[in-house]
Amino acid sequence: MKNLVFLLLFAGILVFTNRVNSQPSNSTWLTSSVGLNSTWLMNQNSYGNPEMDYGTKFGLSGSIGLNHYLDSKYGLSTGIGFGNFGQSYMGEQKGAKASRKVNLNYIMVPLIGMKQLCDPHHPCWLTFGPQIMILTSAKQKYSRENAEEPLPYPEYLPEGVKDVTKWYKPVDVMLNVGFTNLYYLRTNDDMRLMLSFNAALGLFDINSKDYQLSTKGEAYKGSRNFYMGVNLGLMFNP
Repeated sequence: MKNLVFLLLFAGILVFTNRVNSQPSNSTWLTSSVGLNSTWLMNQNSYGNPEMDYGTKFGLSGSIGLNHYLDSKYGLSTGIGFGNFGQSYMGEQKGAKASRKVNLNYIMVPLIGMKQLCDPHHPCWLTFGPQIMILTSAKQKYSRENAEEPLPYPEYLPEGVKDVTKWYKPVDVMLNVGFTNLYYLRTNDDMRLMLSFNAALGLFDINSKDYQLSTKGEAYKGSRNFYMGVNLGLMFNP
């Protein structure tokens, strides 16, 4: 139901918008956006305990920033934002039904280049570049039902909610790629509507050195942040 409401709202917005002419060369625009992302941790780290199946997790993000258009073909973008990332796990773990949810909250600082792909009257921009991620908090929620046999390392998967910020490195760097369409609101030529699809992959292992533990008999593999999602926002020419 929530997804249907979101799609209808978005469709309604597009009805009252038109494609925009290209931005004037050497112009700077303020931006504000919100996003909904599907988030993942590539390579599960269960700290020596049996792994579970990956589950679906969504997280919200928001940002404010600046877009500077060098000319009609190229531009730069930066800003500051906040996002919720992580992973959900569920399934059987050592003979008992278990679930685990990892929530990672980051401040995001993108350093993005922009290249126009379409003609000036129907602009679609390719965005590409690094995104610095500063960890603000991390929590893990774990439960295991009707467990007769204990886990090998239960201290890493305690029941309930646990603050696990120290288990993760304070800074990550992700490589972000996206596609952005721009529209203008008919009543204001200095305001643009932005619709974008983005995906980003972490370049480094996010687990702190003391928590880089492998399941028995297997080599340790570093965990990496990954997400993909949609963003809706406004762009203003002050």
